[in-house]
Amino acid sequence: SVISLFVNTWVARYLGPNDFGKLSYALAFAGMFSFIANLGVNSILIRELVKYPEKRDKLMGTAFVLLLGGGIIAFFITSVSAFLFINDVIVRSLVIIFALTFILASFGIINQYFQANVQAKKNSQVQILNIILGSALKVVLILSGKGIIWLMLVYASEFLFNALFFIFNYLRSGLKISSWRFDFGIAKSFLSVSWLIMFSSAAALLYMRIDQVMIGYYLDSNAVGLYAAAVRLVEVWYFIPTIICGSLFPAIVNAKTLSQNIYHKRLKAFYLLL
Repeated sequence: SVISLFVNTWVARYLGPNDFGKLSYALAFAGMFSFIANLGVNSILIRELVKYPEKRDKLMGTAFVLLLGGGIIAFFITSVSAFLFINDVIVRSLVIIFALTFILASFGIINQYFQANVQAKKNSQVQILNIILGSALKVVLILSGKGIIWLMLVYASEFLFNALFFIFNYLRSGLKISSWRFDFGIAKSFLSVSWLIMFSSAAALLYMRIDQVMIGYYLDSNAVGLYAAAVRLVEVWYFIPTIICGSLFPAIVNAKTLSQNIYHKRLKAFYLLL
């Protein structure tokens, strides 16, 4: 996190308010559509993996197909929206490049598998490697004097590295991606519940990103750059509650199967901790 903060601050100073504003605006604009790629499936997948570990391959395969389909739909919707609402060719290109990550994000279900099996260490290893590699590439681009298109390619490539690292960890655990199977019944049960979570995610993402989009729309890229640089200093700490939630969620789900009393106690302790 410290490395990421340092490098992102360097990126902001290197690009200057105008170009950093364009980069931040593109990330915020594309980010508002990420809920479509997620489909609200991730948290449901963790719950089902905890409850039915014997259905692992069907659950993983079904979730992967759903997220891959959601990622492709999100990419096209984001790209069309970019052409409709963004006049700046560079910003539009940045949005489309980042929207490609929605497709790669489907491999994030491996993250959910390790969370469900209380193997957060493997997810932490992926995150650390990804931050180090992504930060190193950003430093190289800064030192070589590259522009915002190249930097956005690095932001997008972090999702590719993430997918590759997760796949490597999954295979190293003795598991096979080739064993994943799509199950229509499971897909139907996922979607019957996940649409509520998806809309909840949409509201949260709009709440978190609409500020930069509004500033870019009503003011200019320079204003977005100044605002985004300040926001990054706050957002860098989001990893703490994210790690806590990811680590404790399986234990809370397990408690539900053991006893309603234990479930409520763990839930209360979890809320107090947050």
